[in-house]
Amino acid sequence: MLRALWDAELRTLYRVASAPGADQSILVIRDAGLDRTANCFVMVLEAERSGGYERLSVALRNRKAYPWLRMADLSARRGMWRALGKIAAGIALLHEQNTLHRNIEAERVYFSPDTDVESFRLGGFEWSVRLGLPATGSPPVGWCSPPEFFTGKYFGYRPETDWYGFGMLVARCFRPLEAYEKLEPIPRHRKVIEQVEKSSAQEFSELERATTLSLFADDPYERLCDAKTIANCIEDIVDGLESNFQIDDAQDEPLILAINTNSQELLDRVTELDFIPNPKEPHETFSPRDALHVATLVQFVQQDLDQAEPCVRISSVRNRNFYLLEGQNLVFRLAAFQFTDRRTNRSDFTWDVGYCTGLTELRGTETSVELSSARIHVKSVSEVRKRFPLKAPRSWKRYLPQVDPTLKLRADLSRFYNYIRCTNQIELLLLDAEIFAYEMDGEPKVEDSKIQIVIKEVDRNRPILSIFEIDGGLTEFLQKQFVSRGLTGKQVVLTEQESLLLDPKERRANTWSIEKIDAVQQRITLTQIADTELIRSPQKPDI
Repeated sequence: MLRALWDAELRTLYRVASAPGADQSILVIRDAGLDRTANCFVMVLEAERSGGYERLSVALRNRKAYPWLRMADLSARRGMWRALGKIAAGIALLHEQNTLHRNIEAERVYFSPDTDVESFRLGGFEWSVRLGLPATGSPPVGWCSPPEFFTGKYFGYRPETDWYGFGMLVARCFRPLEAYEKLEPIPRHRKVIEQVEKSSAQEFSELERATTLSLFADDPYERLCDAKTIANCIEDIVDGLESNFQIDDAQDEPLILAINTNSQELLDRVTELDFIPNPKEPHETFSPRDALHVATLVQFVQQDLDQAEPCVRISSVRNRNFYLLEGQNLVFRLAAFQFTDRRTNRSDFTWDVGYCTGLTELRGTETSVELSSARIHVKSVSEVRKRFPLKAPRSWKRYLPQVDPTLKLRADLSRFYNYIRCTNQIELLLLDAEIFAYEMDGEPKVEDSKIQIVIKEVDRNRPILSIFEIDGGLTEFLQKQFVSRGLTGKQVVLTEQESLLLDPKERRANTWSIEKIDAVQQRITLTQIADTELIRSPQKPDI
């Protein structure tokens, strides 16, 4: 029983560790084995670029010894939220693999004293379980069990259970709650809520407080339990802590997009969309030196972005250093604006201005965001250069989709796993087609210390899928096996079970050698050593 549990845990760890980016959020398995001297199971877990580990619970009991637990410091809080974002990513990774951790708490989070919060990794997988498997025993009375586990007759683990444990972990990181560890789960839950609610503004912003409380709210149906929503909340908190949640003067300013009015590619595309440089003179040819023509082109592009439905969208592009900006009809390649520093006379790039490097089509995008909270103001490159640097510019950086390099790897790996599963199923169907029903033709004969029987194929109770059916039946199949595999192709196993899985003893006792194949009469003569106990075959067993 213990060995079966151990093997199940190893399979879980190896499966999770194989996901791209797993080593950034969890401890991954390096080796495993049996220590027969100590009579125990052993596994070695590791994280990238770490020289040693300590439990987070040890640090929480001695907060003053660790500067990164001084939550009045904005930079410390920002670093802690980033580290907790990694733990949240690890939980999401487990859930993607249909696995529940079931024991999310500070005792299962590890860090390296050398690198502090940057080294946070989730471990403690001894309670992990595959979704769909029954959970036995009583729930632990630790921080990870929600209060409803102890108010009803039954309890059950779900992904929401892990997120409740994550919420309690967040609260313990930001508030001194270790004194409540010995309390029963229900009164401890109330105490934690009280402590978070009465935290000062210097220790907890309103957004931090609301997010934390929503993770372990009294009503289970009101708790945050969506991985993407939680990740977005953490990202908003980190962004807010950058400026101490102060409103930036540039927030009311529009985003500036610079377009090259000399671009023939842009002119050709807008012409297809019925662009007219001078409405009063419809047949006038566009000239980049004509101020009216340039202003009309800028206005045309501005209208295309303003009329995008439901709003402008920005998408990242795989393996490219630009983004896609999608209007109603135009799709721009968006990059940082290149400028020359007048003091140093050196060229540099800035996202204070977005630059249209050309037009493109939508294909091969990775991550997209809708730009509904910011306006875009289109200007010509020449106009931007005249006024550069801009006063109180609004940076494009915070609106650009974050590219996760592991997303594509995970998607590719998922497709690869699906391919392996598919081929495994096909292989099983092919092997199933090699199971034949038979019956004996006549009685067994004992000659020269050998038992000899003659069999013939009969119809199976469970038919074979037509696409996998073997041409020529049993006799043709055995002849091909003998030609392709030599002596090993002369052995068959006669059983009473229509199964691919056989007990080794049963296989040895019921292995027969092919003596003769009569393709005309569709009969196969088999022999076996006479000292093997003969068990008369049923009327229609399988071979």
